[in-house]
Amino acid sequence: MDWAFIFANIFSFVRRAPSIREGLRYGFCMGLLFSLPKAFNTYAVMPVPFELSLGWLACGVGQDIICGAVVALVYKPKGDAA
Repeated sequence: MDWAFIFANIFSFVRRAPSIREGLRYGFCMGLLFSLPKAFNTYAVMPVPFELSLGWLACGVGQDIICGAVVALVYKPKGDAA
């Protein structure tokens, strides 16, 4: 719940144009920002194969790309009420 609020709130500040492409780009950047350190920190600390940490990275980035697309579709600025 908290992550969704933070994710959507940051999107409202960084969006340039209301489009699905913007949401996909945002989701990719946020996915790298949060999943990359998490995946490789886990690889460095726990005895897991490198391929598993790459899988975690790919799934985290993919999940955030999907979330970015959903936020881009749902988010409407206050002045754009129909």
